[in-house]
Amino acid sequence: DLTVGFCLYLVDKGIAKSQVANDIAELVTSYEMFNRGEFGGMPYGDFANHLMAIYETITAGMREQELDDLAERFVREGMDTRIRIHPYARPVYNSENFGADPVFLTSTPRPIAESLRALFRVRDVICSEHSVRDGVVEGMALSLIVPGSKGNALKQFRARTPQYDWEGNSRAFGDTLNDLSMRDYVSEFFFMNPDREAREHAEREEIPVWEETYGKSFSVFVE
Repeated sequence: DLTVGFCLYLVDKGIAKSQVANDIAELVTSYEMFNRGEFGGMPYGDFANHLMAIYETITAGMREQELDDLAERFVREGMDTRIRIHPYARPVYNSENFGADPVFLTSTPRPIAESLRALFRVRDVICSEHSVRDGVVEGMALSLIVPGSKGNALKQFRARTPQYDWEGNSRAFGDTLNDLSMRDYVSEFFFMNPDREAREHAEREEIPVWEETYGKSFSVFVE
């Protein structure tokens, strides 16, 4: 959601070509068709790969500081106005419902993720990373949309943070099958507003499903 919204934000600012908006609209429509069970729809994995390719094309060659500043404004404007910059961009996060320290784990690239981390004073963030040379963005060095990537990232983070009670008091959630790889590294995993693939998997495997009522929230909580 956030990567979609940020790409469209760059179109609005004249940094990305207007054709990007059409490309993203087609992607979103195809993904929504898939979730409705309609022929020709695109599962999340394909949707995410195409979206990240669009994002890479837009940001390659930009100065890292410029990209960071734009992401910070995107997040700040979305929160300050309390409206969604785009129907598919939902920069609304909440940790109070969980009573724990959130670790923001997201496939969203670092400029957006870091802006949200700072805004909500979150201690740690795990996200997709850019490849940068001499202050200029070249592409993506690490993408957390690859199957299993979120679990691997969480595994590495867990090894660096033994102070947390990972075995007894940690929770993670997601909305697609790409998030399922986190299940092995926390004491509790659940889906929140899952897409069709994830919902069907949750029913087969008896994984808890929460329905979202208060906006997006952080992906990992540990105490």
